[in-house]
Amino acid sequence: MATYAFWRFMVSVIFATVLLSAWNREVSSQPAATTGMNVLSIQPIPQTKSEYCWLANGEMIFRHYNIPQVPAAATYQCGILLAAGRQCFNVGSGPATAIAAMITLYPQFVRQYYVSQAIQQLHGTWKTGYLTNIQIKPLIDNDTPIVAGITPFQPVPPAGLSEHAVLIVGYDIEPNVSYVYVNDPFPYWYPQFPDQPPPPGAVINPYALIGATQTQPGQYKVEITTFITRMVWSNSIMVTKV
Repeated sequence: MATYAFWRFMVSVIFATVLLSAWNREVSSQPAATTGMNVLSIQPIPQTKSEYCWLANGEMIFRHYNIPQVPAAATYQCGILLAAGRQCFNVGSGPATAIAAMITLYPQFVRQYYVSQAIQQLHGTWKTGYLTNIQIKPLIDNDTPIVAGITPFQPVPPAGLSEHAVLIVGYDIEPNVSYVYVNDPFPYWYPQFPDQPPPPGAVINPYALIGATQTQPGQYKVEITTFITRMVWSNSIMVTKV
């Protein structure tokens, strides 16, 4: 009898194949993207708790626009929770729409503490599924990163949910291949020495398994179709400057 792990693997393969087929259909229906490279000056920031990937994404976005920390908060990521009326417990975002709401509401909340300062207002918009390189390029060129909901360690996420949130901060579009630059806040164990076992409690870095290049700690350059299919990019949150 086939094991549960085998069937999970097969479901993952099928789901990746479906995503790749959808990608090919979508790309073939769009004009070719202009070649070029652009990476925003957004430094990777690690999540301070195991469920805080969404808050780390928020911190990266808000610091990029010079939006300050809530004065009463012990940490920036805790302050984002306080702005949402929640305590600083180790909680995930829930549905991707909550991340979009965070992007919209946090700058509004902070503005009350800095009335004499111009606080950049933002709007978060959720879209189910991934973005193509043609869709990513104008967003990055407009100085707006993209939150990607990914599920690298599970086969098929429920609608509107993802296992993890990362921030797309750049692209490199070449004539025959396109890459995205991804800031991932999770503190993975990166197996630079494959013969050495991971430390206790470590999570193996999925980027090392898909041929990504680590450009700096917490940032990876990944071929876009590989990122979509192998990391199961199934939710997107776009940022708009208001």
